[in-house]
This record gives sequence, structure tokens and C-alpha cells, in this order.
Amino acid sequence: MLNEVVGKRTPEKPAADAAPAAEEPANDAPAEATPETPEMPPPPPEMPEMPQPAEDARSSTPPPPLGGKSREPIELRSDAADGDHRCEATILPTGATLARFCVDGGDSLVLAMDDWTSDANPCMNCVIGRVAGRAAPTLDVDGRRYELPGCDGGGGGIKPSTCLHGGMRWNKAVWTVGARDAASVTLELLDPAGPYPGDVAARVTYALRGDERGAELWMTYEAMTTATTPISLTNHAYWNLSGEPTVDDHALTLDCAHYRPDGGGGDGLPGERVAVEKGGPRDTDGKSLGAFIAAQARASPHWPHGEEFEVDRNVGRDPNRVVDGLPPPAAVLSSGALMMAVHTTEPALQTYYATLLAGTAGPAGPYANRAGVCLEAQRRANAPERCLVAPGDTYRQTTVHVFRRLPQD
Repeated sequence: MLNEVVGKRTPEKPAADAAPAAEEPANDAPAEATPETPEMPPPPPEMPEMPQPAEDARSSTPPPPLGGKSREPIELRSDAADGDHRCEATILPTGATLARFCVDGGDSLVLAMDDWTSDANPCMNCVIGRVAGRAAPTLDVDGRRYELPGCDGGGGGIKPSTCLHGGMRWNKAVWTVGARDAASVTLELLDPAGPYPGDVAARVTYALRGDERGAELWMTYEAMTTATTPISLTNHAYWNLSGEPTVDDHALTLDCAHYRPDGGGGDGLPGERVAVEKGGPRDTDGKSLGAFIAAQARASPHWPHGEEFEVDRNVGRDPNRVVDGLPPPAAVLSSGALMMAVHTTEPALQTYYATLLAGTAGPAGPYANRAGVCLEAQRRANAPERCLVAPGDTYRQTTVHVFRRLPQD
């Protein structure tokens, strides 16, 4: 195991992703355990070996390029019995990207790029790391300050000093293809220290399942490090269940009673925790996605592009702990007869409404704004103290998308 190549093997203990529940408001207490449903998949094969940690990892030294060699697409297909739901996917090693995902022989439910290597690629359907979301330009860990690269400012008026998605490197890296079979593949990445502390070995496993309950897309992440560092991974998939030019007609329901709005300071960072007001602009109940986006834009005209919502039942629990059953969905997206439920171990769900997508070149021509919607399960953004992983610990994350056909009148 990875513990053996980074030093003397130590017992694994939970990483300190979240502060103790007592530090959160009373209504952050975790919900009662839910009955076990389908078992989580077995862990993927052993983690890749890691290099020794660099003696110094300051941002003045540009980090080397990341990645493996093969860029060949990987085709996956679920093994389902007659009458069960089936799904197919295409995975690209570049960015560990979900390039195509289809259910029951239909069209792809994720957007695609005309040229996946384009500099204009808006992190489409790729794995984000080492830290998802927006972060302040400095990071303090173990009494030392690290300068993070400013890489935002491309849209929405955000200050260019804001660090977006860990410096926008993992989405461009060519991941190494590991274990695979007809319905699953594991991709691996070694991220050397700089600008963040510590070398990180990460892997993501995509696995497809199909049965009478629905078609299932499992994304399982693991990571380890040679030095204490923040880790928060997610997938930046742009979902469109209808194939229409926008997702305005989709219905979105979030099982989230709190959110953290942008504070309006121009850095795009989530602010203080606020309760979702019943019938208010962040209440998804009964709204189309188009109406929901418009209501949020009226309430927060300085930042109408998305928001960090709390998955309340997961706040206060250790997200690195392996769970035995599929938790209730944090989000449900539907259009027509198709429904997608998002189940996750993560305490936060970042929405992005693709409001800056106009002109991005897809296979059939340029996309319009709101051509898709992103529902990114992750740790809290700009809260490194809540997603620190130490040597000997293992970061874990599981997010499952379940697709079902709804009965029609």
C-alpha cells in the first residue's frame, strides 16, 4: 500500500476534513443513520507509488507537467440483465474526463467539447483537484504560508488573484490508466509538491451498474500525501438530460437546508452560512431550473452563476469514513421522463449554471449559456482547515448518479 512507500506504515485514521460537530450550529448535527441499501463497491487496486517529498515546495518554482502517456479513450458498458437499465460511458485520460454518458441507448447526458484539448475547455466533465472550488491566494499549513496561483478572472468579474480549482492543473493532466474491465476503469495521478505542500497520489474509479432500480454511475476517489495538505476532489460534469439548447425546463430539488452565498467582495469565495428560506430564491421546491436560476440572480446580481449548498446530513460526519449503504440523494435533477439522483458522502454541493458557457465549441456548434448544469459534490470551498489530509491518512469520496425513467401520464 502507499503507506509503505512514503515511510513506515502507520495505522490509518480519519483525516480532519470537518471541525467537530460541536463547532457547527446545532442544526448541523448529522442526521440519524439511514437504512442500508446497495453496498458500496470494493476499493480499487493498490495506490501508485509516490516519489519522495521535495525539500521545498514554494510557488516560485513552477511545478512540472503532470500525467501519463496514453490519451486513448476508454469505452465502458454496464453488465445488465434483460429488462434492467443499461448505461455506457467514454472516459478520456486527459483530465480523467467523462466524455460521454448514455442510458438505455439514448443520447449522451453530458455536454462535450469539439476539441477536448482546447484552452477554452471550461473543465468540462473532468476531475478537479487538488482542491475544488475557489480559494484565497494564500494557504497556511503547519505554521507555513504557501502562495497559490491566481487563475480566475476569466468570467463573472472575479479577481484574477483568486485560485480556482487548485490552480487548474489536474483537469489538464493526462492520467495514467490503471485497472479496468468492461464496466469500470481506475485512473491514477501523481501530483508533486508545489504550490501546495506534499506530493499527492490520487486515483478515481468510474464504474457503471445497471439493474431494475436504474442505471448507476459510480465515481470513487482516493488520495494520499507525503505532507499535510488540503484535498477536495470533484467531477465538473455538465448535465443536460433533455438534449435541448438549455436546461431551463429541468426540475432541480436540493436536499440542502443551508448555503454559503458569495459575499460580493469580487473574489468569488463563499461567505457565511445562511438558512434556505422556504419559498425564497434558494428554495428549489416547485421551480423549474430556469426559474430557480433567475430567482438567485435577482437575489445576488453580483454572482448569479452558482452557489455552495450544504448537504446537511453529511455535515459533522467524517467524509473519509467508508459507508455501507447508498445515502439518500443530495440532489435530484429531472427532465421529461428521465430523473437523475445524486448520492454523495460529501458535505457540500456546488452548483454552476453554465452562465458563462456561451460560445464554447461543442461537437454540433457553440453552446448557449445554461446549456448544462454542474452539481459538484465536494468539501467546503476556501476552508482548508476542513479538508486537510496528513501523511498516513487516506482521503476518500464517493458520489453516485442514479438514472431512472419516470412513469408518464
